[in-house]
Amino acid sequence: MLVGESYPLNPLEGFILGGAILLHDAALCFEAYEGGLTKIRETVEWKDSFAAVSDRTNNESARKHSADFQAIRLLHAGQASQLCSRSWKSNDAPEHFLISDEHLRTNVGELIGQIAASHHWSIEEVQSQLPRFVNSPSEFPSEWTVCPQKIACILRCADAMHIDGRRAPDFLYALLNRSGVSLSHWKAQNWIGRPSIDPVDPGHLLITSTRSFAESDFEAWWVAYDAARLIDREIRASNSLLSELDVPEAPPFDCKGVSGVDSPRLMSTYLRVSGWQPCNAELHVGNVEGLVRQLGGEQLYGNTDQLWVVLRELIQNARDAIAARQVLQSDYVGSVTVRVKSCGHYELEVEDDGLGMSERVLTSVLLDFGSSFWSTELVRSEFPGLRASKYKPVGRFGIGFYSAFMVAESVSVISRRWDCGLDDCRELKFKNQLSLRPLMCTGKVPGFTSSTRVTLQLKDDVIPQGLSFKVRTPRMGAQEFFVPLGAMLQRLVAGLDVQVYLEQGDGAKLLLHPGTPAKDVHDWLKKISFSEFLNGDESADKVRGHIQRMRPITVGDEQIGLAALSLMHADRGFLSLFTVGGLAVNPSASGQDSFIGYIDCPPLTAKRNQVALKDHPNFQEISNWAEEQLGLIRSQGLDPIDACFLPHALAEFGVDPRPDGMILLALDDGKQVIVKITEIQSILSAKPLAFLTSDLPNHVDPNNHVRSVSGHALYLPVKNSSFNSLKFEGSVPANENSLAYFLHDTLVAAGIEPKWGTIEGVGQNIFGMQLNARTLSI
Repeated sequence: MLVGESYPLNPLEGFILGGAILLHDAALCFEAYEGGLTKIRETVEWKDSFAAVSDRTNNESARKHSADFQAIRLLHAGQASQLCSRSWKSNDAPEHFLISDEHLRTNVGELIGQIAASHHWSIEEVQSQLPRFVNSPSEFPSEWTVCPQKIACILRCADAMHIDGRRAPDFLYALLNRSGVSLSHWKAQNWIGRPSIDPVDPGHLLITSTRSFAESDFEAWWVAYDAARLIDREIRASNSLLSELDVPEAPPFDCKGVSGVDSPRLMSTYLRVSGWQPCNAELHVGNVEGLVRQLGGEQLYGNTDQLWVVLRELIQNARDAIAARQVLQSDYVGSVTVRVKSCGHYELEVEDDGLGMSERVLTSVLLDFGSSFWSTELVRSEFPGLRASKYKPVGRFGIGFYSAFMVAESVSVISRRWDCGLDDCRELKFKNQLSLRPLMCTGKVPGFTSSTRVTLQLKDDVIPQGLSFKVRTPRMGAQEFFVPLGAMLQRLVAGLDVQVYLEQGDGAKLLLHPGTPAKDVHDWLKKISFSEFLNGDESADKVRGHIQRMRPITVGDEQIGLAALSLMHADRGFLSLFTVGGLAVNPSASGQDSFIGYIDCPPLTAKRNQVALKDHPNFQEISNWAEEQLGLIRSQGLDPIDACFLPHALAEFGVDPRPDGMILLALDDGKQVIVKITEIQSILSAKPLAFLTSDLPNHVDPNNHVRSVSGHALYLPVKNSSFNSLKFEGSVPANENSLAYFLHDTLVAAGIEPKWGTIEGVGQNIFGMQLNARTLSI
């Protein structure tokens, strides 16, 4: 039906074709593999499949079963190529081969296996990996020359054509009682009649249904339609390959395609429908450029500091590629280079020597907005074993690359897989910002020896003056200052686990970040805190005493931070930062004054804003670090002033500050005293305790000069933090890390009933707002 009645096939070709047909799906069973299921579960393909399934279910048995199914589907085509050479033996029985004749098995078994395996290849792989002709073995006539590409085309097309009800028999269809996607596939095949040659157009295949698809069967109809289109594509691609061979021994097939596949409406006259009409209406994006600008540009990241946002996203992609290569090549180190050129316009390059991208990745996943390569099936075929390893990519949203179009007039991406030669480079050029038709160039690129380079021709209006970035200190009376690109990059990559270099005008490469935990912590802090650009270098005085307490925060063998608890009143906000995947969430923003150093967090959204500390998946390990810090602080000695700042820091990390923490109180006679949190009960025995609030009644007001409340001891906050929370659930403080909660809990534990009240109008804060007092008495 496919090739025609008089298609040229000599007897040897017929034997090889028959063998390939028998073997092409024969490895879809455990018995096809030496060692059976046990050995299958030791393969990289099974481990990758199990890792992928693990993201969807916690049921161990279900995960293994699903991985068995996926792995055997991935392995079966390749395993088919081995079946002719394999033997099976049971107890004392002789060996059994699928081809019993040793001479035939030795001379054509390998070719049968290759052609059988080729049914899962692309048509391009058939053309490039199978020989055009193979001479016959010596005992056969010389004119029995074999054309493997022809036989492979026959196999793949005939296999695609085999879609009728014989694959889903009525009785089995009823017994299995399928549902969901599986039901749609079974129904589609069960309802398709046996294909025939179209009597109206004998050059095409006729595919019809045996009954009409109702509206409730629409999913099954589309499965059938897609199957018909697949057959049409395979036939057309194979005929194209055979036309290129251009030899009488391998002419194109008589069948040229499938009738009706040009449109769903036309196909519905063959695959009949009842009560509805399929049409070409599909979900699509009419303005891709606008969508990218909305979701991958200003609307996602904001319209300020765009250049460092782009740098962060591109460096993150480079880091992921390097970390992945480190898994596959144990002795590999890798580095990222940021390069700035000025040639009438500014060009920014981010280059890495990581995995690199094949043409398939470069032209598919990279351009698939919202699709991350690391979460696609493509990663399993491109880099077997990576999915099953401990590799953890930072990128997972698939939109970071598109941020480049916020700042660039044009973009180019040069890449090659790290295990390919320099002649295998592919360059994708977006000449007019985001174009739906980028240019593709192939071959060696002068001066390019890495794996991937992204080049941006920057827009004039996004280039900071002198490539310097404006930074603003966070306090009232804030100071504005500018930092150069190198300094911004040092803060940006503060916790990154790969080396980062900067190359500017003179071509010299400067190591900005070593990719390992800082050895000179003081120098590292100065670099990430913009110390030299602030008026006066205060960081040396501020961090003295803290440096020797800097400790890594680890989860297993992974470092997620390097920090020390801060006992300082308030700094300029740059001695700490949160990172995602080692990259600062916002390098121009201030950090948190409960610690100095960095803490890495998982991203909350595609904007890379981090989760709250209390919601951190490794919060217990972070709390353990804070407990260690408390032990170091005790060993250093703690003066009363430091002890007043300590509870603010500890509360952020879920550590009870009561054994060591102190607070500052103002008595109604104007005297100020520092007392231990555990001693508040004695104060309350004499007078109630007051907390000042303003327009934020759930938090202590820090912006006032009130120093007494008549008849009360007044709590004076030494800094603003969650320790000052006054949020309540009923009559009980709700924030378990707040002073109010600790006081309430301490009293209850001692058998004393806490009583909370309110006094209105006890003064004004510096903004002229009325101050009220939340009171605690016993």
